[in-house]
Amino acid sequence: MLVGETTLNVLNRSTMVVNFPYELKRSGRVVLTAEVDPDNSITEESEINNTLSKVIYIEPSVDLVVLDSDISIDTNPAVVGNDVTFKVTIRNEGTSDTSSTEVRYVVTDGNTTRELLTNSLQLAAGSPRSKPLPGGWT
Repeated sequence: MLVGETTLNVLNRSTMVVNFPYELKRSGRVVLTAEVDPDNSITEESEINNTLSKVIYIEPSVDLVVLDSDISIDTNPAVVGNDVTFKVTIRNEGTSDTSSTEVRYVVTDGNTTRELLTNSLQLAAGSPRSKPLPGGWT
């Protein structure tokens, strides 16, 4: 897959750096290739040194994320004495699926901290999962 292409005016005995962004979407072996004068339109001493490939290995990653916007309640504003249902979205922004992962949901109200629920889930790479925590939390 061609990532980028540009035309440069390179002065004799000089060097130029060219950057091309490329988003790595999966782990494993990736081959990066740079090719100069691909059509051999410039007369050179040697044409055999115009291409170089480099193999890099991308490590798999798991990146569990909860954003501020990922926690919501069904009633806003919440009123003292009323039950509310929390909804929490957890995301895996990594390149690998998670193994079974424990998630703990906790509410701190003033000086009191209470665990609402603990469950296990598995998330595919790049996937979110939402969990409603039903009412009864006043």
